[in-house]
Amino acid sequence: MDLSCGRSIAPNTQSSPASWIPSNCIWTSANARFGCLTARNGLRRSVQCLTTKGRSSCSPARSASSPAGGTATTSPAITSSPEHRAKRSYGSIASGAAKGDGICTAFSPEAVYSPLPAYAELHCLSNFTFLRGASHPEELVKRAAALGYRALALTDECSLAGVVRAHVAAKDVGLPLVIGSEIRLQDGPSLVLLATDREGYGNLSQLITCGRRRTKKGGYSLCRNDLEGGLPGCLVLLAPDGRYDAEHARFVAERFAGRAWIAAELLQGPDDRARLAGLRELGKVSGLPLVAAGDVHMHVRSRKALQDTLTAIRLRTTVRACGHALYPNAERHLRLLSRLARIYPPELLEETVRVAERCKFSLDE
Repeated sequence: MDLSCGRSIAPNTQSSPASWIPSNCIWTSANARFGCLTARNGLRRSVQCLTTKGRSSCSPARSASSPAGGTATTSPAITSSPEHRAKRSYGSIASGAAKGDGICTAFSPEAVYSPLPAYAELHCLSNFTFLRGASHPEELVKRAAALGYRALALTDECSLAGVVRAHVAAKDVGLPLVIGSEIRLQDGPSLVLLATDREGYGNLSQLITCGRRRTKKGGYSLCRNDLEGGLPGCLVLLAPDGRYDAEHARFVAERFAGRAWIAAELLQGPDDRARLAGLRELGKVSGLPLVAAGDVHMHVRSRKALQDTLTAIRLRTTVRACGHALYPNAERHLRLLSRLARIYPPELLEETVRVAERCKFSLDE
């Protein structure tokens, strides 16, 4: 491939991608594009390499040192959907320079040939989790399908109220839907329960009814004894809330042998690396495998303001007075596959698909 800035790119199958990038091409992480630096009239101008059918032309862009005026040409803006940008920038071999339709993009030179990971979201709340979830079930399903997720689990807190709407939306877009629920035990950990078959769906429904009938409307009460029978037909994710309680993990491993996991929910906090290490250690102690999950509360990050408002209403205070009760960022949304690939180890993402494939139940039964 020839560049108009005078250098050529000749890929060598015996060397890494970084070895055939010309010396005057630099990696600009701000916009995830390769750029070339060239000189004209003694001034350095930044240009972007745009490929067209195997050839590349460099279109100059004005730099801070360029004087006003002149005859520099500019290329039209290239836009695409977020999903297309994610697939192209993560390195789909059928996009960018290989396809001849636009920008040489990658998060790193070595990632050019890396495929997008397969992923199924296993922990997701809708607005049927009152004053916590900030998106409708239909919005979550459609967004997950648009992002290329393999499946989506709707797991509202001690509720199945949103599954019918999610089921209808999932049939429309062809996305496998996993039906489940999140519960918080009075004397134990938080769990995500996923129905694998009709028996599991019935047992989950009975558990939710039992918990709701014990307390006033809007609340529920469940304890370890309610899981004495092991809830046949359901898979379980242990969702640690910051404490790595080995006793809780052993309880889950014993009660749900062969069908329990630890949910690794990495949300771009300052201690994600330490958190993952702690979860791995907890897995070794208890014998439970790890699986990636997102603790999703909204379908897009722009719903964060609404989610903050719902939190303030639930706590009966103002948003300003909520303090640390508000989530520190907007990571609890359905994230791009390329972003998940940079956060989670590959084996944790692959495990999500294996878990989802075990959940065969559908409301059509």
